[in-house]
Amino acid sequence: MTGIAGSAVAAGALLGGVAAAGSANADPGFDPSTLPSCLDFVAEDGSKKPWPEGLQGCKPVDIYAPGMTLAQRKAFVNSESPNYARIIADLDAKFDAAGNPKSGGYPVTPWDK
Repeated sequence: MTGIAGSAVAAGALLGGVAAAGSANADPGFDPSTLPSCLDFVAEDGSKKPWPEGLQGCKPVDIYAPGMTLAQRKAFVNSESPNYARIIADLDAKFDAAGNPKSGGYPVTPWDK
C-alpha cells in the first residue's frame, strides 16, 4: 500500500503505510495517546520523512483539517483505493497549493462517497 498514515480511516479516505494507533499486536501497556501525529512524518512537499526505529504507529490525520499543504493532504490518500482519483480531485478542488481552502474557510466538507 502507498500513502503515509496507517490502516486508519480519515474523512472517508483509506490510508496506507505505517500502522495507526491501537493495533492488536501492540506491547502490553502501550498508550496510543503518546504517539506522534502521522503528519510529523510528511514533509510540506508530500515526501516521507524518516520513520523512527521502534515507533509502533502514529495518530491518524484528517486530510480536511487545517495545518497541511495540498501535497501533504494528498500523501495520506491510499493510491490503491478505488476512490483515489475522486478524493484527489476533491482535494484539488477545495485547497490551493499552500493547503488553504479555496472558498469559505474551515471547516471544509470532506469528500462524500
